[in-house]
Amino acid sequence: MTLQVGLVGTNGIVLASDCLVGRSHVKHLTSKYSKISTRKDQKVISCWSGDEYPSTQLVKEVFKRLSGDDLSELSSNIPESILETSFGADIVKYDSAEAMAVTISSTPKLYEIRLRRDGTKGSVDRACVRIQDKCIMGHRANAATFYTEHYYRKCPVENLVRLAAHTITTGSMINPNGIGGLEIIICTERGFEHVPESRIDELLAWSHECDERVKGLIFSN
Repeated sequence: MTLQVGLVGTNGIVLASDCLVGRSHVKHLTSKYSKISTRKDQKVISCWSGDEYPSTQLVKEVFKRLSGDDLSELSSNIPESILETSFGADIVKYDSAEAMAVTISSTPKLYEIRLRRDGTKGSVDRACVRIQDKCIMGHRANAATFYTEHYYRKCPVENLVRLAAHTITTGSMINPNGIGGLEIIICTERGFEHVPESRIDELLAWSHECDERVKGLIFSN
């Protein structure tokens, strides 16, 4: 399970993700590591969600096939073969692959990219959509997405960092077995800036404090 948020601001984009990864080959075994990758030329950044293998392959295809900063025509060029892999003599087929991507060749742009197998038709549907405001990937049904739906407004990215952090952190409170950790990237025309761990720790503490304050208000006499 994954929870990721992309928020478009007036001067850039905030990209936030949890870091918890389930190990499919061993039940209940998890690890924490980054789900966000940057292309070598520092012009494209992408984060994957869903099944790890096909979604990481999707990110690689984005990095390989994108020449400019417009992803709108990319979906038709992504091979559906990334939705399957082989383990010895066995072929494993996946239902979907999904990722968010930000390009900064000019003005930062946020995209949602998806490949989904149609179980009825046997075909693969592709989509690559530019997002103008906000995007949720992974556990979209998580109740924490209320915060981005209710409170998002287009403003400087500095003012959107807390919203992104609180959405991911609260999502982890609701689904601790599938969502955990926090990583935030601020994307502007100057490039990509990782929010440092010291600031991440402050945001986590602030988010938990907010949760406790709301709980106190709800149950106060």
